[in-house]
Amino acid sequence: MPLDPEFEEVIRSFSDENTIQRAQLIASHRVEIIKQDFEAGFIEARIRGSELIPYKITIDLKQEGFHERLYHDCPDFLRRRRVNQEFCKHVIKLFAILWTINKAATRKILEQLELTRNKETGNANVMMENDDLNSFINPSIESRLNFEVKGFDFFFDLIKLDESSREKIRLILKEARRFPAALMGHHGAHEGGLFDHILLVTNYTYYLYNSMRSMLKLKKAILTAIYHDFGKISYYSHKKNVKESMVRVKREEIFDTSLFLQQKFGLEGRDYHVEEGITVLKKFNLFIDDEMCLGIIFHHGSWSKYRPLKMNELATLIHVADMMASHVHFI
Repeated sequence: MPLDPEFEEVIRSFSDENTIQRAQLIASHRVEIIKQDFEAGFIEARIRGSELIPYKITIDLKQEGFHERLYHDCPDFLRRRRVNQEFCKHVIKLFAILWTINKAATRKILEQLELTRNKETGNANVMMENDDLNSFINPSIESRLNFEVKGFDFFFDLIKLDESSREKIRLILKEARRFPAALMGHHGAHEGGLFDHILLVTNYTYYLYNSMRSMLKLKKAILTAIYHDFGKISYYSHKKNVKESMVRVKREEIFDTSLFLQQKFGLEGRDYHVEEGITVLKKFNLFIDDEMCLGIIFHHGSWSKYRPLKMNELATLIHVADMMASHVHFI
């Protein structure tokens, strides 16, 4: 059943054309509205997808934030759409049905969700303009964590980082605020997602370190967590043709790093964002030793592209923190 053109125009701000088309393929009988109170801005529904247990969708405008006002438990929404405050095909289908029931009330709900999203995005933009390195770009992340988030200035002070290294790392982190953590709609796909990912991984590294008996040096653990995805800044600068980026490295420099890693550690394979990251550290003359180098090389664990696999304790720690950020929180 084709969508009302007016509805399609409204819903387009919440999703992409492909997802909207996929929503139209969902049969209406697969959506069950359990409760609808347009006046209170409350909708509760179930939708039968590919799983045996139906997915839930709850809209509650009495809540404050976007993620509290819209709850849905399908994997696509949880892993990708929720973080970027977008709709998946199930949510679009529900709103399409609500639109046929009460167009004016449905439009009002969508407007309220958009206002909430714009407010949160506006707060994020203010933070970017204020050059804040101690808060997430996406302010809703902190509310979903069960620990106190520490900012980068806390970590710099904790490990007694010298002023020169501090300024260099601050410059690189500011560049990270311009890029997503991953492309193609994966974790941390919002603008500044890379900064948010690094901050979250560093926090998890700190809390995991404090919960384990380890001979690791805290300074090395914190710095490796901060460093681990620096290569994405250079890579995305090339990919998006951001010529004014100060963190870009040259192709021949990356090739030299690749040869160095192969010879130094007896490795085979290529991972450009790892090689670019280590090249960035060399370019800025930031402290890194062999243990930290292996921590960055193998922070993807068994998914690392280098062989033989040489996981050390530091690599394992960063890998767990990285997985918590990217696979649990999708940041």
